[in-house]
Amino acid sequence: MKEKKTSSISFNSLSGANYASLTLLALYVLVDFIPRGDSIDFNGPQWLYLSVVNLFAVIYLYNANRGRINEVNQQFTGSLAQMPSRMYTIFCILSGLSFFVAFNKNEFVVCYARCIIAFIAFANTATLLTQTRRVLPFLAQIVSLILFYNVFQALQIFFNDVGELGFDGAVLNMKGVTGNKNIFASAIVVKIPFTLYSFMKGENGKEYLI
Repeated sequence: MKEKKTSSISFNSLSGANYASLTLLALYVLVDFIPRGDSIDFNGPQWLYLSVVNLFAVIYLYNANRGRINEVNQQFTGSLAQMPSRMYTIFCILSGLSFFVAFNKNEFVVCYARCIIAFIAFANTATLLTQTRRVLPFLAQIVSLILFYNVFQALQIFFNDVGELGFDGAVLNMKGVTGNKNIFASAIVVKIPFTLYSFMKGENGKEYLI
């Protein structure tokens, strides 16, 4: 009887560079667990956290690809992220030009700084995944675990509040560490493809779906 072949990648088969990339990518997706603390701005600690992770990621990518900047640029622009990266770059440029017509210059600086932080995080993530696609199955598993935790926590909050606040009030409280329920729902939707990918990559995932 022939043994069933599998295309799964063993965690022990990853190289040092794979581990480093997976660690940085995991730090990005763990932003959901950054507490608000005593911050007035609900998402302030998360933006600070992303800035620190961006710094480490840029330093790592620079040292790992020293002397290969052109090659890295070709890999990034030639990947599946080519169109999103161009659109995102245009969006950031146009957003920067709005400084000249902004009524509140200080508020613009704060919001545009967040735009730049998010863009750098996107560029770092895309570059890390382009160079080390072997870590994608493991990253998908991490994201899936975070998704299950977020959904479980949200449902727990909902069922605890629905009796006292009613349906609408309970739904409004389902926001996790985000600012509101809409952002929380968007974060859930973005994670779903990673869960489906993990399920499909499993030995029996396709059989269950069929």
